[in-house]
Amino acid sequence: MFSPIGIAIVTVFLPSDVKGRALGFMATTQGLGFCVGPILGGFINAHFGWHGIFFVNVQLCILAIIASWKLIPDRQPLLEDKRIDYKGAFLIFVCLSTLVFALNSISTMGLKNPAVLSCFAVSFTSLALFIFQELRSPNPILYLELFLKRDFTAAVLSAFSVIFVYMGLIFLFPFYLTIVRGIDIVRAGSVLMIPALMVIISAPIAGLLSDKVGCRPVCIFGITMTTIGFFMFSMMTVATSINHVITSLVLAGIAIGCFLPANNKLVMMLAPEDKQGMASAVYKILNSTGGVFGIAILPLIIMRKIAAVAAASGMPMSEAKAHPEIVMSGFDAAFKFAMFLCVTGFVFTVLARDKKS
Repeated sequence: MFSPIGIAIVTVFLPSDVKGRALGFMATTQGLGFCVGPILGGFINAHFGWHGIFFVNVQLCILAIIASWKLIPDRQPLLEDKRIDYKGAFLIFVCLSTLVFALNSISTMGLKNPAVLSCFAVSFTSLALFIFQELRSPNPILYLELFLKRDFTAAVLSAFSVIFVYMGLIFLFPFYLTIVRGIDIVRAGSVLMIPALMVIISAPIAGLLSDKVGCRPVCIFGITMTTIGFFMFSMMTVATSINHVITSLVLAGIAIGCFLPANNKLVMMLAPEDKQGMASAVYKILNSTGGVFGIAILPLIIMRKIAAVAAASGMPMSEAKAHPEIVMSGFDAAFKFAMFLCVTGFVFTVLARDKKS
């Protein structure tokens, strides 16, 4: 609920010539959170247990409530039509919640599990009913005509691809560091700080450039760096030097820091002025869904590959996980799949043109 409103506030209350810089600053603060989170989380987990991580969040939430109450402007145009499409809201909630549950349950329950299959069926049925409801509703919560614009659709799909691979990477990399490389959890948190630091550095520059030269060139640069980064990830082995690992993480951080602010601005520019909040919600829904897909599917690829290699060697799965080279084969398959998605995202990014002034 919070995230899309934050983007909409920036696009509504700031002039167009500084929106890129503002969105870049938002990405910087997010990068700072990603930077502090793994280090602080690793420290708390090592010394106080994982429950302490959630206790810290309580204080942060209280500060966010106070800051939002004091600082967010309350002036806005009054809506003539204040009706809400409750049927559409219910259907999209059912669609996304069952989809998230099914994706997160594949690795533990299996794809053929009746509960997983039922959730997929409910999700797809709800999606079809939702589309039908929104097409006939006088006040839809999702303006489907936005997707008739090729540039808008290409821009959000490119963001979906990038978030898919990046969130999958952030989720998987601690396991690579601890299982394959044998690094302790605190040091692993420090290594994961690298891409977040790169986001902090690159996001403001990317936001400024998107105001000066347009969003499309910056997005193309970002997705190109993403593809190169995952190519380097796919080249890693058990014996890969730490410099190679760090360089790959640096490229991934620069890529996401350059891509997201420019792409975010592009999506909002391509939406009608009276649909800014809705466009922001669409953008965040697809981003969140992309993150869920990345966190669910890439580990599934790893497990399937490890199982296949173990079966070929006549080794039980429990024993295979103790062999770093076998585990690495799973990571290799996941990174190559992610690189394929990066190429797909590159195509969408090229198709998304800047809106003419």
